[in-house]
Amino acid sequence: MSLCHGLKMAFTLLLIAGLQVLNAEATRPCVSPLYAEYGQIAATFVCSLPSSYYGIYWYKSPARNERSVVSIIDGVVMSGDDKFGISPTGSLIVRNITFEDEHLYRLIILRTRQQSETHDLRLTVYAYPGNPVPLIDVCGGQDFCFAERDRVSMLSCKIEGARPPVLLHWERQGEGPDAERVETSHSTNFTDPLYSTFSHTNGSLVNGTRRLDLLTCVSTVHVPSSEHHQSSVLLENVHDSQCYQLTGNHERRHYLIGSDVALDCSHDSPQFVVWKKRTYEGKFEPIAFRAGGDLEEVGEGLEISANGSLIIKSYGITHEGEYICINANLSSEGCLLHSTKALVLPPAHQVPTIAECEKKMDCILTRPSSGVLSCYVEGVRPVLLLEWEQVNSTKPSITFSHHQYTTDNRGDRVFDVRLTASYELTGGPDAGPVIVACVIKSPVMTGQHTTATIVINSPAHAERSSDMSCNDTPASSTIAWAIAAVTSATSLILSLILVVLPPAHQVPTILECKEKMDCILTRSNSGVLSCYVEGVRPVLLLEWEQVNSTKPSITFSHHQYTTDNRGEVFDVRLTASYELTGGPDAGPIIVACVIKGPVMTGQQTTATIVNNSPAHAELSSDMSCNDTPASSTIAWAIAAVTSATSLVLSLILVGLLIAVRNGGMFRKMDGRPTPL
Repeated sequence: MSLCHGLKMAFTLLLIAGLQVLNAEATRPCVSPLYAEYGQIAATFVCSLPSSYYGIYWYKSPARNERSVVSIIDGVVMSGDDKFGISPTGSLIVRNITFEDEHLYRLIILRTRQQSETHDLRLTVYAYPGNPVPLIDVCGGQDFCFAERDRVSMLSCKIEGARPPVLLHWERQGEGPDAERVETSHSTNFTDPLYSTFSHTNGSLVNGTRRLDLLTCVSTVHVPSSEHHQSSVLLENVHDSQCYQLTGNHERRHYLIGSDVALDCSHDSPQFVVWKKRTYEGKFEPIAFRAGGDLEEVGEGLEISANGSLIIKSYGITHEGEYICINANLSSEGCLLHSTKALVLPPAHQVPTIAECEKKMDCILTRPSSGVLSCYVEGVRPVLLLEWEQVNSTKPSITFSHHQYTTDNRGDRVFDVRLTASYELTGGPDAGPVIVACVIKSPVMTGQHTTATIVINSPAHAERSSDMSCNDTPASSTIAWAIAAVTSATSLILSLILVVLPPAHQVPTILECKEKMDCILTRSNSGVLSCYVEGVRPVLLLEWEQVNSTKPSITFSHHQYTTDNRGEVFDVRLTASYELTGGPDAGPIIVACVIKGPVMTGQQTTATIVNNSPAHAELSSDMSCNDTPASSTIAWAIAAVTSATSLVLSLILVGLLIAVRNGGMFRKMDGRPTPL
């Protein structure tokens, strides 16, 4: 064989062997690289080896002088230790993974003694960072935060303690639904065996025309699979913002302690919302903010509604202050300011208490023409303004001066407020009772008040005469007998009508009438009359009036009120002096005790007064109350006719009431209306 022929044969053999190696690499039997986490108990190369082979050899490196760490020859495991093992199918097992296990491993497969395959496979050891979410420097460890652009010159985010290095980049929410990349610089530090990656962007260079901007740092991990994590910061462009120039140009609102409060932000549903509250130092600090539908940060007891409103759960004194809402969409933005104050209402009736009334809702006070009155509210917030006023006359008859306010802080951030003022009655002795009220004038509770009726107790109001008895009635009063008969008939009809009117105890009682609804009194030109109501609340104001003439023929003066508290209700009595001014020919005078209180105005009881002066001379001085003058036949006739008329009218009225009660004036019989 010639030398040329020998070289040709050798080249052919080498070419065949090379093709065999390339074919083996092209049909690699194992997955490469194999990813194993640092500290993992074991990792196994996943291989699909031929069903029949002579031997399998595994090496720690492709080096020629390397000895195999484990092998199988003709079905027998020839080597292995605690670190390396081999599966029944011939796959390599690496135990107790460390970073030193990361390198190339060589696999040689002997199909026969003369035929072999060689494969180089990689094992990659990875380590997850302790926190896979990027850390933004201004967020203090949170994955979502708020910052003012003027305070930020550079934004940085980082991932520490990872292997292999993590990729980072910055994004900004654009005009559309997709985010846009922001110019970013990167750096990586290696501290064997881990990496730290940093990404920086110039916050001041990000588009600053919008009031609110959302910037996001995104991390990408490719080992063992592609994962993404992100952190975001909501930036506010405070420079030249008009929002904070609105401070003070808004109305303060009061909210009840313990209630849920909603502060409006926008009529739309803004994409970005920031709520701030003014601190004691005068600066607004963020308390709640939201970006989109899934990024939100709120303080304890706070919520942000879908339309951006701030919900304060169980409003308390610590929530008092000024709030500002900054909102923005991709196409619009705005801000709104709120000022809030806690409101603690007075307990119980939520009205002032008059000190002199001994905690009664309303009362009657007998006082001199000048003195001092006090009223107070307890346990309120804010401090309420109290004021004394006269409420029962268009013409002032009392003046107040020397107002003194005292405010006590009870320590639980509520106040006790007291007003003390001097008063002077200016209406004179005949002015009658004066009703005054202690009124709340603060805007949160304007109008709540408690009243007191002041009656002057000067000597000019002394009682002038006592009631006359029946035996004092002159026998010659024939006119009185006639009037008595007419009144009796009227009284009977009235008593039937009162079946559908308020019960009797809701009208005044005239003391001299001995609890009759209406009566006739024979009296002198001057004297005293009394009336009363019992078991009422609030205290009612009574007044004497003449009701049967357009020309006054009686005057009342020296009114004296007394009131007795029966627990929760009152008994009220009015005593007044009267004087008949119509002369001897004036005839009988009908007077009424009328309720003037705002609750039951107009209810009254009447009495007919007959003058027993000498002008109405007695016809017989020996007649008693039961003696009727013989000459008074006209009176008897009038009385008889009136009594008969009264009886007829009463029967008719009773019949009408019965008919109405039975359902009408007619009853149907046999389908035809039949008169009753």
